[in-house]
Amino acid sequence: MTGSGRKHFYLSAAVCIGTALLVSMAAGCGPGAPVIKSVKPNRGLIKTGFKISGTTFGVKQGKSTVTVGGKKAPVLDWSETSIEATVPVKLTAGKYPVVVTTEGVPSNKVTYTVYATFTGSTPLPAMLEFLKNRKIDTEGMEFSVVATSKANPAWKLDKGEKDGEPTYYFLFHETADGWTLVEFGTDLTAEQMKIVGAPSDLKPPE
Repeated sequence: MTGSGRKHFYLSAAVCIGTALLVSMAAGCGPGAPVIKSVKPNRGLIKTGFKISGTTFGVKQGKSTVTVGGKKAPVLDWSETSIEATVPVKLTAGKYPVVVTTEGVPSNKVTYTVYATFTGSTPLPAMLEFLKNRKIDTEGMEFSVVATSKANPAWKLDKGEKDGEPTYYFLFHETADGWTLVEFGTDLTAEQMKIVGAPSDLKPPE
């Protein structure tokens, strides 16, 4: 190879290496895929609030989305590592994947279980049907009112308890259709109740 040929070869090699390095650096600087580490709670009713913890969500939501079973979930709060959203109303009872998508890139999937909700002329039949649906024995269970909102009496918190069994708490909202179960659990938090729209004076059980 002549001197000019060697010079041309080395220059071409340097350009190729430099281009490869630039492409590699550019790829490394781009945003990575969002990662879901946890969804809490990971089960609930439609409109139930849940919190997603993870990484690379982005500082602001922008055009990013949260979906449950492919349905867009209403988002209440968004940050780089945390998202608060509610279960879409178009879902029926079943298990669905939760996915966060940022800039067209989807995250990993985390399963969320949606329970069927119930409405009654009073909270009692709704609670009984809900527990029956979950195959929970209600024989001997006593139901009582924990608290009713003074700011908005259409919201109330009831409970069902039985010796030797967990105490179940039920958050109800009265509409034209009756008393609808909007949240439940053996341990409700103020954050959960706030997400579903309960008045601030209605406190969770201590």
